[in-house]
Amino acid sequence: MKKNGSVIFALIFMFLVLFVGFSLLNFTLIHNRVVKARNIHNSRSELLHNHLIVQLHRDTEKIKSIRFDSAVDEYIEIFNNTLYPDIYKDPVKIKRSFQFNTRDLLLFKLTKVNFRIESISSNGRHKWISESIFNIISGDIPFDLFPVLINSGQFNRNREAFIENHLASTEKHNIFISDNESVFDIKSYLAMLLGLDREDLTLETLNKLFKQANNGSEFMDGIYLSLSEENTGPVFVQGNTEKIILSVEEKYQIIEIVQNNNYFKIRYSGDQFEHKTGGSSLSEYKKFNEKIIVNGNVEVLEAGSDPALAIDSYPELIILGNLNICSSITGSRTNVLKNSKPSITILLAPSPFLPNPETPSLRFYSSKPLIIHGSINIKGSIFNKAPEVHISGNLYCFDIMNKSNIEVTSPNSSISPSINNFFIKDLTIIKGFRTESTEEIFEDEK
Repeated sequence: MKKNGSVIFALIFMFLVLFVGFSLLNFTLIHNRVVKARNIHNSRSELLHNHLIVQLHRDTEKIKSIRFDSAVDEYIEIFNNTLYPDIYKDPVKIKRSFQFNTRDLLLFKLTKVNFRIESISSNGRHKWISESIFNIISGDIPFDLFPVLINSGQFNRNREAFIENHLASTEKHNIFISDNESVFDIKSYLAMLLGLDREDLTLETLNKLFKQANNGSEFMDGIYLSLSEENTGPVFVQGNTEKIILSVEEKYQIIEIVQNNNYFKIRYSGDQFEHKTGGSSLSEYKKFNEKIIVNGNVEVLEAGSDPALAIDSYPELIILGNLNICSSITGSRTNVLKNSKPSITILLAPSPFLPNPETPSLRFYSSKPLIIHGSINIKGSIFNKAPEVHISGNLYCFDIMNKSNIEVTSPNSSISPSINNFFIKDLTIIKGFRTESTEEIFEDEK
């Protein structure tokens, strides 16, 4: 009995050893298959992803660099599978597609384009997909929609290369050089701000508007504030000006204007403002429209504090002559939800009050780098004598003479002076290209 029991025990033990051995072998085989499958998947995924990223980079640069000679409507002739065909790079297929959504706005058409790239495995069950969007803006385009627009009316390729070299720090696809006709209607804009008809915009009319001496007398140099029951502003400066100084005091924006023996200071925030001029002062609960008009040259524009722009402050300087910017003009970041910064808008144009006005110029004069939080639109040229200038806003001018470095970055939002008075005609641009998502997809996820 003992002998038989030992044999049975031995057989059971051998069976268990064989069972465990076969189980371990089977587990090892399964594990190796899983590891092999995972490695194959990872290798294929990496290959698909790499093809997708390379193609996305190439197409992004191609789309951003497109330049149109005029406004176009048939976008499908520019973005289609003939010009962006499917590509086969065994074992990967690259497929691209476009979808369009067009809206007619006041001056132009805005077409939102959804651009999709698929990198697909040979069995079609595994893919990587990227979704990008960009805008096509076509028609009469306001200046503030261009990061940099140089519009001299004398376009040539040599001049294009010269200007781009002087803006080497700015991304090339953000620089637009065009000889299309532009509209810089400073006279209509001033008439609107002053509440006058365009034909009535004369110094004689301004003399009456600001209640100066008897009708027909000369409109004297000085600093005047337009003030009514409903509105405050603009400030109108007649004649050349020594200084305009921007500064911040607590929550208040301060603008000081110095002109020979004339001095003007306005302090405002929200619906409250106060101003001082000469020996008089005034404080009221009204909103100042932040417009400063100078019919003459401004020798110095500078900051009196850092930052120089208060929260929710967007002053606009309209200079009908030359301007020298001698310091940085910056603002601290406002509420993150607004996704914007306080900023300054600078407009330079020939004076409509003179029969043969000279073309104005803006000069950056500083021994230190300058930072400008705001937009600059000039019906004239820019001369840079600062070691470095960074503009966070749009830039429009006829020409740039720059011996150092100018960099322009376009913020997420900007303040447009007037889309009806400052725009370039019959043009198309591509703006706002960004990749929204990149994801991996399997067949069983459909």
